[in-house]
This record gives sequence, C-alpha cells and structure tokens, in this order.
Amino acid sequence: MARIRTIKPELWSNDKVCTVTLPAVLTFIGLISHADDEGRHTDKARSLKGLIWAERDEITWQDVEDHLQQLEQAGLICRYAGCDGKAYLHLVGWFEHQKISHPTPSRYAACPTHPAPGPAQSCGRCQQVHSLAPEQPGHRNEPTTPPIQESAIETAGQGTSPEPLQRTPEPLAPGSGIKDLGSSPYGDGFAAPPLQPPTPPRGQTAQEMVAWYTGTFATDRQPSREVRGHLGKIIKSLLDQGVAPDRIHAGLLRYWHKPLSPSVLPSMVHEADNPRAAAVPAARQPHHAWTNPANADAYAGSL
Repeated sequence: MARIRTIKPELWSNDKVCTVTLPAVLTFIGLISHADDEGRHTDKARSLKGLIWAERDEITWQDVEDHLQQLEQAGLICRYAGCDGKAYLHLVGWFEHQKISHPTPSRYAACPTHPAPGPAQSCGRCQQVHSLAPEQPGHRNEPTTPPIQESAIETAGQGTSPEPLQRTPEPLAPGSGIKDLGSSPYGDGFAAPPLQPPTPPRGQTAQEMVAWYTGTFATDRQPSREVRGHLGKIIKSLLDQGVAPDRIHAGLLRYWHKPLSPSVLPSMVHEADNPRAAAVPAARQPHHAWTNPANADAYAGSL
C-alpha cells in the first residue's frame, strides 16, 4: 500500500538523479511512495507498472524495467535475490532521507550486502540477520567493504601504528619554490585523451548498428540482452522517423563514450547534429601583455 513519504528539495539537483531520464526519476519517486517502512519492495517491473503508471498507456512494463536498470546503474536502488530466492529491491539512501515515526517491520527479505540500522537488519522472511558477504547469488551491485574486525580496533593512544607517523623527507632542489608545470591539454587535470572505438560506427539497419556496438566490447564485458534489445528498438524508431543512418552513427559514437540508458540515444543524435563550442573561462584564456600605442592620437578619446 502506498504511503506518504518525504521528497527533499535536494532530490532535483542530486548528481545521481540527474544521470537518469525524467521518466526514470518519476519511477524512482513512485518507488519512494510504494516502498515499505524499510525501503524494500518486490522487484517486478510488471507490478510496478500497475502501481506507478496504471493510467499511462504510453509507459509499458518494458519501459519500467529500463527505468529500474537506470536507477540501479546510478546507485539509487539495489536489486537483489532474497533468502527465499525471489527478486527484491531497496532504496539505497532510505534511512538517510526518510524518518518513520512508528515503522512497521518489513515482510520482504533483507539485502545481503547493504545492512540496515537497528532492528531493520532482520530479514522479513526468515527473521534472521544475514551476515555480510561480498557476493551473493543474484545480487547485481558491487560488493561492499567487509566489516572491520574487533581485533583491529585500538583505543586512541594505544597500540602501534602500522605506518610511520613522520613524513618521508622529499628531496629539495635549489631555486624558486614555484614551478610552472604548464597547462594540461585536456582540462584542468592531466587526464589522458579520450578513448576511441576500434572502428567508426557503420551499418544501415538497426541490427547492423547494434552488432557494431556489441563488437566494440570485450567478450567478458558484453552488454546485456536487455540493453542490446532496447538499443535496437531505439535505433529502429529513429530510422522509421526518417533519421539518416550517418546521423545515428554520430549519436551512437557519443553514446559509446558515455553508455547510459539507450533511451538517451535520440538526445545524443540531436547533440551531434547541433554541436556547440564550449566557452573558455576568462581565467583560462591566453594572457596578452598591454603595451602603450605608438600613435599619440590613440589617447585623444580619453584626454
């Protein structure tokens, strides 16, 4: 049953939220409303379509599945298999943003890698506190850091430090303490130039373009079947609208450099069609020394 929840103003400028599409943001807000008092819910795209998008025929359960994949990739939700073998999800920052006065214990299985504070640690199915394991069957997120052993905890001021407390002296070269290291050709840091795909995008059909995209990845890093299917669906839709294949190639190249949800491919095609040069901040523009004009008439306007 849906509940009244808190939506903080910071949600609209959150870095993770801003990486997903607007429909995915609305699905995320719907999850906040329908999650139980411990932020858990069943991971069923068909059921969530009926709960959140019941009156929106243009949103399908496949779209909801894509929203869940975006939210999982952004780190906003965690999808896992419970101790009963069923699929669940929970909102990662639930206990940080939601304050429940009289919480009802969850009936769903607990996440094996994201412990909840207090009594919420217990599993809603087996009523046990699952031990933290770096990897669990069905869990799709990166493993968390293992807990600190009690034997490694020392009282302040006792025990020996595993590392020397004094800083190793650095060799000092004579001369000025200010050294001009020069400017980096790739932004403010010393980042390497952007990677380039093995071959330029090619193909005249959606199947050929998806085959190119899939072929650019190593065998053990292949995109999932859902991603390939959704990408082919978006490319076919663009072709049906009359978008030229070379325009899709340009957008697909941008998508290769930033592989988010395939739903952003039309935006990247539009971005490739309308490139805009980034404005150079005044602090980074080349400095030109000021010199007095040789012609005295140049001072006539200010004297």
